[in-house]
Amino acid sequence: MRSTTSGPETVGRDAARGGQDALPDDPERFTDVYDSYFDAVHGYVAGRLGVETADDVAAETFLLAFKQRAGFDPSRGSMRAWLFGIATNLVARHRRAWAAVGGRTPHVGRHEPRGVPGRGRLLEDRH
Repeated sequence: MRSTTSGPETVGRDAARGGQDALPDDPERFTDVYDSYFDAVHGYVAGRLGVETADDVAAETFLLAFKQRAGFDPSRGSMRAWLFGIATNLVARHRRAWAAVGGRTPHVGRHEPRGVPGRGRLLEDRH
């Protein structure tokens, strides 16, 4: 039965119990993870790549987390840390792709160069 409460506290209690719901295999229970952590992950990514790019990267973070949920081990760290690790890797991948086409690390107000599909506006270059 699905809990009527969700949030980091509920997800954390589930992980602490160590049962199947430590990181749920049930797709419907995974929505609790998304609801609990999306804003924090999005804010983290937005601070590094800009708000519009963060939409895609944060969504990709949760897609990868869902696909890799069997690999989550609460004894190695919190779910939040695991999600931020995935997001950090995606931010680095985005920056490498951006640099490969001759761009600099994105900052507010600049458009990204052609050849980097689906990323939208970027933050202005810092000097």
